[in-house]
Amino acid sequence: MRSAKDFFKPLAIGAPEPLREIPFRPSRVIHFFPPQLEKVVAKLPEVIPTVDIILGNLEDAIPMADKEAARRGFINVAKTVPMGDTQLWTRVNSLDSPWFLDDMNAIVTEAGDKVDVIMIPKVEGPEDIHYVDRLLAQLEAKAGLKRPILIHALLETARASIVSSQAAVKAAETALAGTRAEARVGQRTTLDVLNAQQALLNARVTLVSAQRDRVVASYTALGAIGRLSARQLDLGVAYYDLATHFEQVNSKWSGSDTPDGR
Repeated sequence: MRSAKDFFKPLAIGAPEPLREIPFRPSRVIHFFPPQLEKVVAKLPEVIPTVDIILGNLEDAIPMADKEAARRGFINVAKTVPMGDTQLWTRVNSLDSPWFLDDMNAIVTEAGDKVDVIMIPKVEGPEDIHYVDRLLAQLEAKAGLKRPILIHALLETARASIVSSQAAVKAAETALAGTRAEARVGQRTTLDVLNAQQALLNARVTLVSAQRDRVVASYTALGAIGRLSARQLDLGVAYYDLATHFEQVNSKWSGSDTPDGR
């Protein structure tokens, strides 16, 4: 486990120092584009001034046969198309795909000084973030970048949501402990402590909500595949029988009967 004093040290020799505060830049309008399509790329100079983020998509929307062309197209856009105040993002292929490493290596080493954010799809847990963070630092060092590229992780599963919420709770607990310690020596006020307690409470509420969402999603999936029927659950009740019901209503103009004739 890394000590607290090492949190802001680069993860690779020669990599830029991590940011201590994430810059807040507008992200109201994001324009996704397929970099392998020349007609679309040709219109980017008209689109760029009207949006906050231009995002070259290399993932699901790109056919397998076009993956390499999309990668080269994005790098070409990064090198040749002026962005002005608009941010340049890309969504690379998922970590379990055969294109992820090539995406990261080519983009960071060839156009890393132009890219603001790399979006990582289908993140399953903190281990994925740790892996990408270390890999990105190594590539930034290789490319000689002076500014770190940010990571935008797409937590696309219930498990990932719970894990991230648990991490938020731990961070809030640590922050509260630090605030209390500083308050004891007069460096923080009672209001600071109360704010830290509220942040911890909010993180715990978010965690419980994520856990609830996972349970609901699990039962929804079971219901969708027919695993929540009375027969599957072995409930001590009379089971609904399709054939019996059909015979009961087959000759009727309206109405229905129950299996016992009532």
